[in-house]
Amino acid sequence: MIAARLVSILDNQPFEEVAARFIDNQEHLSPLIGAEAAVLRDNRLLLIKRHDDGLWAVPGGLAEVGETLPETALRELEEETGLSGSIKRLLGVFDSRMWGTRSKSHLYHVIFEIDAGEDEPAITTEATDYGFFAVNELPDLSPGHERVPFLFKLLNSSIEAPFFDGLSY
Repeated sequence: MIAARLVSILDNQPFEEVAARFIDNQEHLSPLIGAEAAVLRDNRLLLIKRHDDGLWAVPGGLAEVGETLPETALRELEEETGLSGSIKRLLGVFDSRMWGTRSKSHLYHVIFEIDAGEDEPAITTEATDYGFFAVNELPDLSPGHERVPFLFKLLNSSIEAPFFDGLSY
């Protein structure tokens, strides 16, 4: 129940209430995992403008039960941009604790390079805007997406993929 104690302190809630949610399995006891879709065109990365904070991020989200991580990345890409595609390669596994995420949950982000053809993205119910950005013209990034400049190094093979947090580079 150490996790419940930490959440109760962070959320300034009585431990008993938080512990009850953990016992009732309404809180996750393990890290969450999600997948993201890195679509590169002409050395520009596809980003979406998020509804929740109005900042920019790589399309992606949490995996659903029974779904593979590549399926998650492709589903999230379609939900957030209207694009379909195919997996090219695994770029890396990122630990949210090391990349500025403000979530109280511990998240792992698995990021795939995706070929989405030449179709144009669309504004969807999950994103208010989209754009392709070069590394030197990035917009304000959502917390945790500070890893976007690093993705360019993986996409351009200046750092070998796949990347895993904890390795020396």
